[in-house]
Amino acid sequence: EDPLGYVQFFGTVPRPDELLAFQVVGDSMIGDEIHDGDCVLLRHAEIQNGQIGAVVVDGETTLKRIYREHGLLRLVPSNPRYEPIVILQSEMDSCRILGRLEATISNLSGEVVWFNTSNGVSDLTIFLN
Repeated sequence: EDPLGYVQFFGTVPRPDELLAFQVVGDSMIGDEIHDGDCVLLRHAEIQNGQIGAVVVDGETTLKRIYREHGLLRLVPSNPRYEPIVILQSEMDSCRILGRLEATISNLSGEVVWFNTSNGVSDLTIFLN
């Protein structure tokens, strides 16, 4: 969780103080076009079942689709090569949800893809430092 740099916004972003950014390591979410080296923007917000979010599990941060069901948390990758992570109710103390995925910034093209288009963003340019 050490800072890797800064994300500069030029445009309108509601509640920018609720945003955080991470660099993706790995290929567990390639089915959602989230690739190794991409930057993801997360919002400290409630996550609905099936939305993508970042979760700290045993000190490691992972980006997955999150499902709450029958007293457990299921973290599902979009790459079929990986199995879901299941967190039982008794293990919930070892995890924490950091935020809901708002956007990805491609490491290769710099393209920004928004996952929650009702977020009130307008004419936004993003620079990674």
